[in-house]
Amino acid sequence: MNNFITKTKSASVKSIKFLWGAIKELATRPFFANVLMVGFILFTSIGASMVSPALGFISAGVTCGILGFLLGLE
Repeated sequence: MNNFITKTKSASVKSIKFLWGAIKELATRPFFANVLMVGFILFTSIGASMVSPALGFISAGVTCGILGFLLGLE
């Protein structure tokens, strides 16, 4: 029984270390910038489409164009 608990703890520690490594690898400035840009496009489009569906598509296109231009400048 004790051997099973030790193996389980070892596997748990390994999985936590793996997840922490993946989080550290993803936690970079470009990753967060892209996530925030996609979120901005989605929420702006959804908010504008509540007023008018056509306005939602127009705002999505405009924000994609602006943010694509800004990414190109980097």
